[in-house]
Amino acid sequence: MNNERQLKRLVMDIQNHRALNNRFYDLWMKQELSISQLEIFVRNHGEWIREFPNILAVLFVNTEDWEAKIEYTETLYSEMGYGRTEKVHWKLFDSFADELAKKLGEKKRLSRETLHEKHELLSTTQELIEKQKKLYESDNHSKAVGAQLALEWMAYTMLRKLYEEKI
Repeated sequence: MNNERQLKRLVMDIQNHRALNNRFYDLWMKQELSISQLEIFVRNHGEWIREFPNILAVLFVNTEDWEAKIEYTETLYSEMGYGRTEKVHWKLFDSFADELAKKLGEKKRLSRETLHEKHELLSTTQELIEKQKKLYESDNHSKAVGAQLALEWMAYTMLRKLYEEKI
């Protein structure tokens, strides 16, 4: 199968990928999480969102292709709120989590500091962050670039599933 056809097949199959079809999303879509479950999710997903710009910067540094560097710069600029502190993606996620917590009856903010003290980062989250860093630093540049492209294509669908009917 040639690369273009394989790529088209992958794009068409995003909805069926295990990154979008797993026990977490099943639980998320079928019921309201308890405040404790929400805290664990926010602690872990928030950590990954906060680390992502640093991880992407590694891919930028390790890329020789200037057109790709421009794309990564645009992604980083978006992640960093287009230069507006209040629009930085991890801050937007924190606001989303606070609104969802209010909807669940929580009176106080889900502050990052409190969640760090209350919940350790899951080993799977630590592993995801470390593996992504290693991949983006690796000599296997085409695999790193492909992983980043796949992540970008899946990101919107993942977010839509998270936000759908929750706020």
